[in-house]
Amino acid sequence: MAADWKEAAINEMQTMTSKANISRYIANVIIGLHSAAVIVYVIDVLVFRTSNYNVDGIETSVREFTLKLQLPFECNESPLYEVIMLLEFLHQLVASATNGVLNCLIITLILHISGQIEILCNALRDISLGKNNQEELILSIKALISKHQKIIVFSGSIEQIFCYIALIQVLSSTLVICCLGFMIVTVNNYSLKLKKKNN
Repeated sequence: MAADWKEAAINEMQTMTSKANISRYIANVIIGLHSAAVIVYVIDVLVFRTSNYNVDGIETSVREFTLKLQLPFECNESPLYEVIMLLEFLHQLVASATNGVLNCLIITLILHISGQIEILCNALRDISLGKNNQEELILSIKALISKHQKIIVFSGSIEQIFCYIALIQVLSSTLVICCLGFMIVTVNNYSLKLKKKNN
C-alpha cells in the first residue's frame, strides 16, 4: 500500500484519497460502535443487574460482574469490586476494539484494491488519447500490465490475511461456545445436587 501511495500520479491521488477517507470513516464508525456496545453493556450490568438473596433472614445485595467468574475470595466489597469491574471493562473494551480493528483492516485493504482497480480502468480508457507513436503506446501498455500484476499479487495477500483473520475468529468463537457449554453443564449438575440435597 505504501508503494502505491509513493508511486501515485497527481490524477490518481484524488481516487486514492477518496478511498482513504471512506476507509477512515468506516473504521471510526466500526470501532465506535464496538466501544459503545461495551460501554452500554457495562452500564446495564452496573445499574440494572443487582440481585438480593437471604442469608439467615438478612437480605444482602449481590453485585454482578460483566463477565461471569468465580474468585477464591470475597469480591463484593467496595474497593475490590470496583477494581475487578475496571479490569473487566478494560478487557472487554480491548477485545471488542481488536475485533473492530481486524474488520477495519479487511475493509481498508479491499477499499485500497478497489481504488487501484478504478485507477487501472481509467488508465485503460485513456490509453489511446495522446499517444501519437507506437513506442509510447507500448510503454504505457507495459506499465498497465505491471500495475495489473501488482493488483493481482496484492489481492492474493488480502486473501491470505483474510484467511488468518477468519481462522482466529472461528477458533475464538469455538472456544467461547465450549466454555459456555461447560458452564451450562456444571451449573445444571450443581443445581441437581442442590435439589437432591434439599429433598
